[in-house]
Amino acid sequence: MYQIKRSEKIRDALELCGEDGKPAAKLEFVVDIDAIAGELRRNLTDITTAEQALKKAASAGTLIFGICGGYQLLGDVVSDPENTEGGGSVRGMELLRAKTVFTPEKRLSRTSGKFAQIEGAFAFLSGAEFSGYEIHMGRTEISGKPLISKLDGTTDGTSGGACGNVCGCYVHGIFDSGEVSSRLVGELFRRKGLEFPGKAVDRSAYKQSQYDLLADSVRESLDMELIYRILREGI
Repeated sequence: MYQIKRSEKIRDALELCGEDGKPAAKLEFVVDIDAIAGELRRNLTDITTAEQALKKAASAGTLIFGICGGYQLLGDVVSDPENTEGGGSVRGMELLRAKTVFTPEKRLSRTSGKFAQIEGAFAFLSGAEFSGYEIHMGRTEISGKPLISKLDGTTDGTSGGACGNVCGCYVHGIFDSGEVSSRLVGELFRRKGLEFPGKAVDRSAYKQSQYDLLADSVRESLDMELIYRILREGI
């Protein structure tokens, strides 16, 4: 099995399982996104260090996929005219033709759909179905075709975009789809001259099965009739 190292500094890490259900691959994040986002929230200042790392990776043909704040930073500019997150503006990494303006309103929604017909390095994701959620501030305008097609028909900047081997969108959990994650790791293996020995795993279904197991354990450990009576009648 091929293993991609994982950075412990990153909260959102992706593990891909083999046929035995054990992790077969992990993703390595080349920059500390938490530190970048924290600096951006404190003051919209220079992001030269991350820019250099990502542009070097992009020029080498590495697949780069930005989610939420990462998507915003891959664009041309991020501005905060209403002082929502400290005010000011910062030049983005200019890897996507996108502009983001922070606003006080926060978008919070469940999102599902499928990837659009993508040109370039991410074409292997075309048509793959996904579901996830959005939680972000700011409006993004991006030129070119959208990266994803949402079931609600939304076609604005929240639908993301792609440019060669760089793409991004606002959807958290987009890699939980077994179809999406298996296509992604399959492409990463192919680029290494390897064949991925695993299978598609629906992480959403897996998470739900774990919640069910936890719920069963709680029920076995508590007097549920007493709890229901307290809920109905009080203590």
